[in-house]
Amino acid sequence: MRTILMTMPDLMFGAGSINQMAEYLYDVLRFKNATIVTDGFLASSGAAARVAEPMTKLGMKVDIFSEVLSNPTTSNAEACYEHLKKADSQVVLGLGGGSAMDVAKVAAALISNPPPVEKYLDKGGIVNRGLPCITIPTTAGTGAEATAGGMILNEATHVKGVVGSKLMTPVLTVIDPELQITLPPNQTAATGMDALTHAVETFTSKKESIIGDFYSSKAIELIGANLRTAYHNGNDLNARTNMALGAYFAGLSMLASSTGANHALAYGIESRARVPHGVANAILLPAVMRFNAISNIKKFKQIATVLGENIDGLSDRDAAFRAADAVAAINADINMPTLKGIGIKESDFDEMADVSVGIRRLIEPNPRSLTKEQAIEIYREIY
Repeated sequence: MRTILMTMPDLMFGAGSINQMAEYLYDVLRFKNATIVTDGFLASSGAAARVAEPMTKLGMKVDIFSEVLSNPTTSNAEACYEHLKKADSQVVLGLGGGSAMDVAKVAAALISNPPPVEKYLDKGGIVNRGLPCITIPTTAGTGAEATAGGMILNEATHVKGVVGSKLMTPVLTVIDPELQITLPPNQTAATGMDALTHAVETFTSKKESIIGDFYSSKAIELIGANLRTAYHNGNDLNARTNMALGAYFAGLSMLASSTGANHALAYGIESRARVPHGVANAILLPAVMRFNAISNIKKFKQIATVLGENIDGLSDRDAAFRAADAVAAINADINMPTLKGIGIKESDFDEMADVSVGIRRLIEPNPRSLTKEQAIEIYREIY
């Protein structure tokens, strides 16, 4: 059994927790200057101001960096770093989906680990603790609120990489489901399926662990039971709360396990199409689960059961394949597109497969080995 070292952020969870966060930062942690890192939409919609207001009422100085890109690049992270230096920030608050939280974590780390970002992508090298970072998710999906690193697009290679270190673990994660009520259905679907992919892959990974299984299995249960409701009735606070918790558990599962080929294949798609990461993951997930099922029949059978499939009278093998059927049904109910529907051409498959199988950090933990030819076949299956 592998030894697991998990470094987890403190957690503040529940409706209205943004108000308690302000008091905690000011009265307990004694911060006076804060920067909120977010995107233009959350800044213009008033979400950033809503987070800032309780802090400014207590006398804190709060400024906002609102230039986070949907797929943050190395220069985007470095621009945020320059902003933090000029603002003389004591603490960084990443507000938004994975992009905002990732940029916040990376920019905060750069304060004590000088740029360029490229020298840290998939290479380690973060040896000094940067500014303290607080993550505040406004989506239930990426799990970035719990993880010790950030996903950044290398502008030179057009491939995403990770700047990561346990020194980048957020000091606090604040999950306020009320911030997710206004999330549009398409983003609810994309981020929710991203979280489900994290949970399924960590649960079945070669790097599986008892601790990881605890979080990932509960995440699968919560997301499977609540994503449809959150998508079709976004004002349902109970569904939003359960989705937020499921996404957080999926994030924690990545600290004790690893994602796999589904994510690698998704990056292949993203190298050819401008599509949300969660959509790429969702399109692939049923097919990748069918591909992987024979490698861990016991685990995939468990997933089928957790997702509510009736497996009475089925062989273990047939029950395992029902897990993929359950996920395909979720995709249909939340209107996920096909690969063709997002503009991919069959002539793209070869280059997409090259990108995918080249991401060894994801291919190697996958429960079944994946060749370039098999990657192309999976792309054909979902076309």
